[in-house]
Amino acid sequence: MAAKSKRKRAQVKQQGQTPQQPLQARVSRIAGIILGLAMLVAGFFKAIDPWTFLGSLPAYGVPEILHYPIVIALPALEVALGVMLIAGWQLRWAGIVSIALIAVFSAAIAYGWSLGDLEECGCFGPFIQRSPGQALLQDLGLLILAVLVVSGPAASMRTLTRRQLGVLGIVAVVALSVSAAGMARDTSTVGSDVTQMAQLIPSEEPPRASDPTGSMARPKPSDLAPDELDLENREYLVYMFHPRCPHCNEAAPVIATYASHFSLPSLVGFTFDAVPAEVDEYKAKMAVPFPVYQLPSRAFVQFTGDGAVPQLVYVRKGEIVRVWPGMPPTAERLREYIASVTR
Repeated sequence: MAAKSKRKRAQVKQQGQTPQQPLQARVSRIAGIILGLAMLVAGFFKAIDPWTFLGSLPAYGVPEILHYPIVIALPALEVALGVMLIAGWQLRWAGIVSIALIAVFSAAIAYGWSLGDLEECGCFGPFIQRSPGQALLQDLGLLILAVLVVSGPAASMRTLTRRQLGVLGIVAVVALSVSAAGMARDTSTVGSDVTQMAQLIPSEEPPRASDPTGSMARPKPSDLAPDELDLENREYLVYMFHPRCPHCNEAAPVIATYASHFSLPSLVGFTFDAVPAEVDEYKAKMAVPFPVYQLPSRAFVQFTGDGAVPQLVYVRKGEIVRVWPGMPPTAERLREYIASVTR
């Protein structure tokens, strides 16, 4: 038995390896596969729904000019890294790039968290939601995996073969195409998306009042709106929007003109599932100081019954008098309409 152990040590020595290297190589390989799967999942989820990740970028302090390039290109990079790590191609290069990427992510998350603007990192799109603290703990674990990959004896920095480059090129092009298609998707359907999502949140069901027949009636606006709004006794213009909706951006200049017409009711905004920094940025573009309230998804949908954006809603003494979907009316036409129904 002793002779056999000596022969094994001699063979390992002749191959230029220490007895611990096979174990290190195995640990490094397992770490690479786990890290690769995490990269693949993150890149895939960002690619199929890039709007969620886009919405978190303002909270990270990323300049607006870089938002769209990052949202489109980052999923391709993550997916390519995932393929390299799982396949064991150029592990040292893949590990070094992963370390740099994780470090940048962690710094951005810490920055957004310190400002109080970041509620959800958006790293895995809308499918896996985590607080900034949970995201930082996860990044620490991924960073350890990346270090294990780089320090493994099997890691090398050789040039990629043509076949490997071809596979990575195809993977990157597919990921870029999916991301671009996701960005081009008409976000006017965001209302129907929220309707479907809200149906899965029964715990957010607002109280309903029974009608005289005993059946359940539709919730009143005052049941759905924040308590500080006196919808039962006052009148409001409620602008329902989402900062990432391109049609809401088109409607913003019209809404902004309402501020100069003092005869119009008070203007308030309702939104849903939006990062505070997004809302602040949107309001800054409009240059209109009006309060914006985040509603639960179900309440947002139920306020008018469909949750579409943008919508302008005229509410008077607890009742929805009229809804203008899409492009809102001019301030003058709105003033004339309100005067006609309040005579």
